[in-house]
Amino acid sequence: MIRRPAAGRRLALLVLTLAVLSGCAKKMLPPSPDRFAPRLLEINTRNRSRLELVFNEDIDARRVESESLRIIGPDGAALAVRGAVSGRRGAWLEVWTMPQQAQVYEVSGLVYDRAGNPGRFRARFRGSERADTTAPRVERVGPGPGTENHFRGFVTARFSEPVDTTARLEYRFAPARLDSFYRASWESDWQELSLMPGFAPDSGDSAARFELPAGRPVYFLLLPTLADLEGNRLVEPSATWFTTDTVTEWVPVKGRAEYPDTLRRGGVVLFDSDSAPGLGVLLRDGSFSTRLAPGDYRVTALSDTDGDGRFDLRAGPAEFNTAAGSLFFRLEPESLPRAFDDYRR
Repeated sequence: MIRRPAAGRRLALLVLTLAVLSGCAKKMLPPSPDRFAPRLLEINTRNRSRLELVFNEDIDARRVESESLRIIGPDGAALAVRGAVSGRRGAWLEVWTMPQQAQVYEVSGLVYDRAGNPGRFRARFRGSERADTTAPRVERVGPGPGTENHFRGFVTARFSEPVDTTARLEYRFAPARLDSFYRASWESDWQELSLMPGFAPDSGDSAARFELPAGRPVYFLLLPTLADLEGNRLVEPSATWFTTDTVTEWVPVKGRAEYPDTLRRGGVVLFDSDSAPGLGVLLRDGSFSTRLAPGDYRVTALSDTDGDGRFDLRAGPAEFNTAAGSLFFRLEPESLPRAFDDYRR
């Protein structure tokens, strides 16, 4: 028997180990962490209340706080920053301000890239004189229309741009008794509205908790009282409906209203019923669609054309059964414009 020397065995083992490691190295990508801070490349003024900051890489807009951004004018006065949101591209950050003047400002702040690297920036820009004339819109209302098994009852609304949260916020529910159970709160970007139910106010009864009606639909209506930072108001209301049931018998109802002139701001269609009242939103083109529990209703259509919170056009009330499926009416000037609550029972 011929024995291999110990040194030879160690050499063979070393060669084998290197071969294995070499094969693994071909399959693994070398680590390349991003350790570079994001840099500001340019500033675009979209209008006098909106800036577009362009960076050299994608920004984590969720970590940008309005309080961390400062805009200072030539006199040393601060221009209020109302919000910062993700732009049209990942490397763009939209900053919403109170209306600017045609002067040079200095903006500074802190942002983070997608890898978490912080980057501080400081730059100057000239304020825009271009007024924002585009009205904000509601991009979505949650839960979506017809949502079933929604036991928690929360409602959210997302706007296309920051809105003036100091303006009068008006929302309604059907059944009407649910109005007093909800409390509104805003996200820091002033674009997301949340309404959460809880105790009834001033009830004197700690057991007066929120409770959704079993087996009945619940409707939420957001009236167009809000405006953006330049005073452009919402032009039509928004609505959704939901239920706690897992199987609901919905009847689709649609229709159209004729306006006496071309001035249209949308409106509301009220479906009064002792058992299951409903709501519908009248769009600017005069159309509406909703879903109702089957049965008889007393229908009234309303429109506020001048945005003062009082409805100056009305149609009805008229009797309606969901078996008809559709409804048509003509809006006429209201002799004495009234607020929304004066029309519902």
